[in-house]
This record gives sequence, C-alpha cells and structure tokens, in this order.
Amino acid sequence: MPSATTKTADPPYDNTPSQDGATLHKRSPDLHKSADVQAVVSYLKGAGARLPNTPQAQLSAYLSFLAGQAQDGLLAKDPDGLAWMVESHVVREQDVPESYFDLQRRVLREQGYGDVKLGAETRRQLAGALQDDQRAALRQWQQCLLEEGYPGWFTYYSGHKLRCS
Repeated sequence: MPSATTKTADPPYDNTPSQDGATLHKRSPDLHKSADVQAVVSYLKGAGARLPNTPQAQLSAYLSFLAGQAQDGLLAKDPDGLAWMVESHVVREQDVPESYFDLQRRVLREQGYGDVKLGAETRRQLAGALQDDQRAALRQWQQCLLEEGYPGWFTYYSGHKLRCS
C-alpha cells in the first residue's frame, strides 16, 4: 500500500475531449487566448452553448468543434480535409527556392555531367519531383498519426506545429 507521500504516476493519457483540453493547456498554456480558439468559443456561445470559462473547457470545445463541425482533417479523419492539409504544405512550383536548383546542378556536376544549365521544362520536372516527395512524406506522417490512435490533443498539437513551421 503506497504511503501518503508516495506519488502515483498519471496514466499516459485519457482520450476524452475534456482531458484533451487539459493536456493541450499544459503543453500550450496560452493557446486558449489565441484568436482561433476565441473565435470558436464566441461562435459556440453565440449559438447557445454553455461553456465554463476555463482554458481547459475552451480548448476541449475548440477540439470538438474542429473534429465535428469544421471537419478538421486530422481530428475528423476526413479524406478531403486530409488531402487539403497535405496540399497546403506542398511548396508551389513558383516558390521552389533557387538553392534547390543549385543543389540539383551540383549533384549533376558531381555525377560527371559537368556544368548543366537547367531549362524551364527541367525546372518544372524537378519541382514536380520535389512536390511528389513532399506529398508522400506528409501522407506517411498523417497515416502514422491516424493509425497509432493518438489522442486528439496530440494530433492537434502535431498538426499545428507542422503548420507553424
């Protein structure tokens, strides 16, 4: 029998919406003050929802809103939302940095092709290959998050960190 001074370990996580809000608040103490969360809380209260005025309750309501009404890709496991999330992170062709093409020229030079000039069509093909690689990596990341059964707070946190990077 544990003594009064013995600490017991918390369970790794409880996958309930209220626990998600509490855990997310621990990880991001000011998230409940963000414009996104406050807009959702205001919307829900305007629609008649009674929410306690605590960060945990606000974050729980926000996560539930994203998963339900907003059909957020990762939280709702919505195929259209997941596809949008991937596409929103793939670099646009016109935004591929020149340093990427410099690297490709260096690789070609090191492979014995000499100094190669990249024409418009070659640049388009290289940008397309880069985009395909990004899509594949992002889809793999999504599948890992979805298949492993991570709690909502972790899924949100991971997706948000990707968006902010």
